[in-house]
Amino acid sequence: MQVTIDIQVSPETVKEQWTAEVANTFIEEAVAESGLTPFAHRAVEDLPDRLIFFQMIAESHVSGHLMREHGLGWIDVFSCKPVNALAIGKIAQRHFTRSGDGVRVRVLGRGLLPQGGTDGAHDSGANPQGQAH
Repeated sequence: MQVTIDIQVSPETVKEQWTAEVANTFIEEAVAESGLTPFAHRAVEDLPDRLIFFQMIAESHVSGHLMREHGLGWIDVFSCKPVNALAIGKIAQRHFTRSGDGVRVRVLGRGLLPQGGTDGAHDSGANPQGQAH
């Protein structure tokens, strides 16, 4: 399955909040919450205009690209086993936003296409707090 997390916040709020330390903590908590198995060295690149991170997991990977200048971020969790998408979304919300809004979580199922060719994609229909967006 793939969990996508889109983040949109005011650029002024992220300059001090989007740091390598925060990215490392997010990865540790998201991986632990999901029962995923990290391996290999975690990569976190804290550049002046963006924060990029990547963690290989036995089940696939966790990655993120956060653009400070625009207050936009995209996090992906790919896993061959089910994970709690809303819990991961709440972890992202806690670490990458101040007001608790500006986060959208979506799930893309993986597997063979069913009869009729539907791709299995669906929106969670709620932000991590369970409110419709």
